Amino acid sequence: MLLIAKLVMVALALYGIALYLNKKMRDDLLEFVKTRKGLNIIASGRIVIGALFLHVSPETRVPGLTTILGILLIIAGIVAFIIKKDLVNKYADWWKEKPEEQQQLMGIVPVAIGLIVLIFVL
Repeated sequence: MLLIAKLVMVALALYGIALYLNKKMRDDLLEFVKTRKGLNIIASGRIVIGALFLHVSPETRVPGLTTILGILLIIAGIVAFIIKKDLVNKYADWWKEKPEEQQQLMGIVPVAIGLIVLIFVL
């Protein structure tokens, strides 16, 4: 299971690199998240990854931090299920209005999170 958690973090980092480099992918993500189906998929993914973190936390270098990350991911997934659609649309539109350099931050964040968790926690 720890290997699966590590692979998820590698996938997150690679996805972040793709988001950073590919404007169309960023635009597609923003359109995807504006649909109820897209938001539900993202919410479900957060809950599953959060549960995975809780499951593997005893095997990690920093079990307490891994547990906290798991809980936060589960909470984020639950919030994504209950958040109002118009709020998500406003947030997605806000990102679309940003200049290219700022939009690229959408990719830098998952790269940073994926690598930091992979290197220092798992």
